[in-house]
Amino acid sequence: MFESIVLKRSIDGPPITVGEIAEALLFYQSIHIVMDTSTLLGLIRSIGFHNVIKLLAYPDVRTTYVEEFIGVYSDTTNGWTEYALTSAYVCGGKNCGELKSWKKRLEYMIARQGHSKTEVDNFIERFRRHVTIKKLNSDHFIKGGIISAANEDLNDGEYVSSATRIIIGSLPFNENVVDNFYYKVLPSQGKFRVSTNIDFVNINNLQKILHPDAGEYTPADIAAGILSASYGLILAAHYGGDFYTSAIESEIIQQKNKHILTRANANRTELIDFYEIALKGCPNISAVINEGDRSFEEFLELLSRANKFKKWLKGKSPDKKLLSDYLDDVTTTGWLGSGSGKILRYFASTGIGFAEPITGVLVSAFDAFFLDKLSAGWKPNQFISGKIKSFVDVHDDF
Repeated sequence: MFESIVLKRSIDGPPITVGEIAEALLFYQSIHIVMDTSTLLGLIRSIGFHNVIKLLAYPDVRTTYVEEFIGVYSDTTNGWTEYALTSAYVCGGKNCGELKSWKKRLEYMIARQGHSKTEVDNFIERFRRHVTIKKLNSDHFIKGGIISAANEDLNDGEYVSSATRIIIGSLPFNENVVDNFYYKVLPSQGKFRVSTNIDFVNINNLQKILHPDAGEYTPADIAAGILSASYGLILAAHYGGDFYTSAIESEIIQQKNKHILTRANANRTELIDFYEIALKGCPNISAVINEGDRSFEEFLELLSRANKFKKWLKGKSPDKKLLSDYLDDVTTTGWLGSGSGKILRYFASTGIGFAEPITGVLVSAFDAFFLDKLSAGWKPNQFISGKIKSFVDVHDDF
């Protein structure tokens, strides 16, 4: 249960956040971050150079750095628009000329955020020690490279139609798109054209009403969504383990391969249920960090106390549910699992107290210390109630 996970994109689409990384660190035995430049820059802005290195150096973290970004190139000539899937990186600027190494390019990108050359040089020297550098157009992830494989996916008409339906369905105004829409890819000398009856003019008019500053949707956005899903599928197959990416991308990947994200989606649901019952009314770890209610330094302090909890997680069967395992271990281990213990647990569940026999003072059956002493050994609720709850319950005034 919760053995390993690969992190690529946030659940709502943007680069992975420090909060999502923190949550994975707490629940999983090992995490692998596939980091592009936008993710790295976001982490630097969020937690600073020192903490980024501290994160990458953590024993349970592995990181692959890919500087390229993927996208769809459009070219309109003689009234026809042709598209091409592509990967690229920022290779320089007006004031610096062409930058011929990944280090120089990364220096340039970080320095644009307002950092001094000394800060940037020191960071990149340490950064390089903790990451593996890979390229999308190499054979590392798949023979022929990511773009070549994604182009093959565009030749699968049934998959393209299914993916398009998912992407269109994610739009806030999708009810205005006709049910019998089509989106067909027509290869053309290394590029492709698109035949579709999707009314992008109407979509964009509605988009401007809701979000006046947003860009326009085009057929290229559909192709870009399919490209991103193809990339995610290749990474998921390459690394194995749970794979964490955006909700839309996950749904498209499931269309392509019905089983590759089954475990990851099940574990994601397990965490949601766990928070709902074990930490009822509290936000999750990712939210309190991303919203600034807790710092990354505070999380590292929490993580340093999580060894027993992570060891408990590691020993659980992947065929059982996290929440049921938690409740079983809390309520049935040691003396509390006996007949007398069940009576006490009944008092605790109803909020009834009892009189301490010497002083006659009414004692709450919820006294965590008392219950822990009655039970044999460490239990996960000691960490959940004592550490995680106080960490995430940032608005508790009592």
